[in-house]
Amino acid sequence: MNLPHPNCDRHTNLQMVPCWLKRPEGVVPGHACPVPGCGRYHADEIYLDAHDIELVLGPKKPVPTRSMIKKTASEPNSPKPLNRHAAARAAILKAIEQKRQH
Repeated sequence: MNLPHPNCDRHTNLQMVPCWLKRPEGVVPGHACPVPGCGRYHADEIYLDAHDIELVLGPKKPVPTRSMIKKTASEPNSPKPLNRHAAARAAILKAIEQKRQH
């Protein structure tokens, strides 16, 4: 997702957060407004409302390959911690999804 971060059309002073969006044609990269309750998304050069798409917290996991199994076997019980940027993005997307459900 090396797209430039667009500004929210409702909150023009805020850049949107990269995320994955599920649309009828499949999972596509997009952006979500970081304001809880805003419900604006941007994908395929258009702005979308929450009822138009489904927010996905990450891409589908790849099928494990032999090299991936060797790598995880050499590091038992040590899940890779998220970096600060990824952790902040996950927290924002989780808050948006929780707000949308209420």
